[in-house]
Amino acid sequence: MLCWAAQELKYADLGDARLNQRLIKIVEALSAQPDASVPQASEDWAAIKATYSFWQSERIACEDIIDAHQRSVVERAKTENMILAIQDTTDLNFTHHPSKTLEKGFGPISSQPYVLGLKVHSILGVTAAGVPLGLLHQQVWARDAKKRKAKRRRQRQLKNKESKRWLTGLVATELSLPESPTVVTIADREADIYDLFALERRKNSHLLIRGTHNRRVDHETKYQKGRDRRESSLWSTSGRNPSSPRASNPSGNPDDSLCLFDNRASSQSSESFSIETDSADSSVSHGRESPPRC
Repeated sequence: MLCWAAQELKYADLGDARLNQRLIKIVEALSAQPDASVPQASEDWAAIKATYSFWQSERIACEDIIDAHQRSVVERAKTENMILAIQDTTDLNFTHHPSKTLEKGFGPISSQPYVLGLKVHSILGVTAAGVPLGLLHQQVWARDAKKRKAKRRRQRQLKNKESKRWLTGLVATELSLPESPTVVTIADREADIYDLFALERRKNSHLLIRGTHNRRVDHETKYQKGRDRRESSLWSTSGRNPSSPRASNPSGNPDDSLCLFDNRASSQSSESFSIETDSADSSVSHGRESPPRC
């Protein structure tokens, strides 16, 4: 019987069977001790040297490793009726690693210029019952060291903004999953941008976004926060579940709303966005420019 790492990475094709086996051994060792360093997690000096050599090899692309995992994720997803695609961004802080410099491809991750690292935007596939399936997509990039003025961000095109990651993630999710299951993309306040809502989606693809802007809604109060105040009041006084499926506010805080957008795509987006997959004959255009790969 195959170990879990071998089963998970059965689609790995790094161009050499020995590299495939080394990948499985590295994943097994590091996952068994996720808080340990490579020397601590490795069984001997040969394993330590082999791990570092694997990481430094120019023959290996990170996309090939992620792709092997993602194919297993899609295989598991085929049996589900609904998939939750949870998007979020995190920082990898390499400030205390002297070798990780701007010249080596790292960038600022805070307002302090000396804090260097990488930005990672991941999409975790989860079943409706809350069981993780694995990564559906992942973007890794380094910020430009040149400081940009926040007051000019509205003047920049979407292709020059980090917020395009939410659109890229949505398109990548739809491309990776089969068409049968319903897909609900879930994200926090950073994803409350018009371009994401306006992006064309397939019929069974929906958005669940924590709201940060007081947007106009189809309700007598006309605006999201006014609607949330009224319905949270009805909830607290009568216990009645608000009838509209398009938004909810379980916390009762009018500034903390969840906006559920069903697939009523807008056709008024002013820019174009596109993403190319690894397959040469598979591409989807949604009007926006494709971001660089990791």
